[in-house]
Amino acid sequence: GTIFEDVNYVTYRDCAFSETFQNEKYGVAAIGTVLEYCSFNPGAASAGPYGIGDVNYTVLRGNLRGNSDGVRANGNVLVAESYIRVKLTNSADHNDGGQSYGGSGTVEYRACHIDMRPDTGQTVVNVNAAVQFADFATGTTFTGKIVDSLLHPGPGEYTVKMLDGIRSSNIRFVVTGNRLYKGTNGYFDRGNTPLSQITWTNNVDAVTG
Repeated sequence: GTIFEDVNYVTYRDCAFSETFQNEKYGVAAIGTVLEYCSFNPGAASAGPYGIGDVNYTVLRGNLRGNSDGVRANGNVLVAESYIRVKLTNSADHNDGGQSYGGSGTVEYRACHIDMRPDTGQTVVNVNAAVQFADFATGTTFTGKIVDSLLHPGPGEYTVKMLDGIRSSNIRFVVTGNRLYKGTNGYFDRGNTPLSQITWTNNVDAVTG
């Protein structure tokens, strides 16, 4: 199931959600939604839907686990001091810890721990990056930030994906001050994004430092 939020400037504190939290209803997004000290486990013991989506929300010290996508963040989103554990995979999902697709505005992950390692013995399908930014419209303005976080990708992938920046000179990615476990394919995939649109500073390997 899904919980739909259609009232502006609502704060949830110390709540436990067993369904996907969707910050919109009938295609109209609420604004100013804040989720503090909340847990999200819509997938329970099996692969399933994402934890939170899609725009105009802030998550502070959240705990997301059990679902096959963590957060869908397509603009005006801050996820801070939160734990995202994507331990189950679903062939119908991208299986990202944080996923932005076709968004605009700003999305920031700050001081988060995102862990994509699957449960022991699970058949792994479609495991993607710990954080992916992609699928932007031509001419859009978007800034994706990952700051002071710990990222652990799943098997066979990159740690971070920053794709499709070629579609607009107003697309920027900032990855700074993080501890990164190296994905099988490398730390990041930029696709066709120009290097001039990426700021990559003070990131260290989580194992070797």
